[in-house]
Amino acid sequence: FSSRRRHTRYISVTGVQTCALPISEAMERFQTFIDIEHSGWKGVKGSSIKALLATNRFFLDFNEILYQTGTLILFMLELNGEAIAGAWGFLDGKILHILKTGYREEFSHFSPSSLLFIMTIEYLYEAFPEVEICHMFPGDYGYKHRFSNAQAYTQETILFPSSPRGFLVQALYRIYRLKSSLTS
Repeated sequence: FSSRRRHTRYISVTGVQTCALPISEAMERFQTFIDIEHSGWKGVKGSSIKALLATNRFFLDFNEILYQTGTLILFMLELNGEAIAGAWGFLDGKILHILKTGYREEFSHFSPSSLLFIMTIEYLYEAFPEVEICHMFPGDYGYKHRFSNAQAYTQETILFPSSPRGFLVQALYRIYRLKSSLTS
C-alpha cells in the first residue's frame, strides 16, 4: 500500500459515512467489528466469529497474519461517529476479498450492509483503481449478483462416514436429491 492509501478516507451520505481504516487502526478496531458481527442474527445462529472460542481464535490469528503481510482491510460504516456495520478482508493484487460482514440490526432500516458495499465499491474505484474483482464469501448469490458481471461456479462435496449410520444417511440423501430433481 502506498502512504496515500493508509489515511482514513470518508465518504458522506446524509450523515452516514464509511471509512477504509489504515492498517494499524484496522487492527485496533477488529474487536469492534467482531462485536458488531456477533450482535445480530449471526450471533443468535452461532455463525459469528465470536460464537465459538476456536472460531474466534482462528480469526484473531488470521487477522494478525493479514496485518503482518500488509494486506488487511477493514471498512466501517458509521452513523454519528458510531460504527454500525463493517466488512473485513484483504487485498491480494487485483482482488479484494471480503471475508466477513456484519451490521447492528437496530439499524437494519438503513440497509447498512448494502450501503457499506456500495460505498466500498466507490472507495475502491477511487483509491485502488487496480482492483478488478471484489470477491465476497461465502458464495456469490442474492444481492451480490446486482454488482457483478461474473458467473460464480461452486462445487459441493458431502462426506459420509463409512459406518452403517453413514451409509443410511448417504442413501437417504441420494433419495432426497433424486426426488428433488424429479419435482423441479
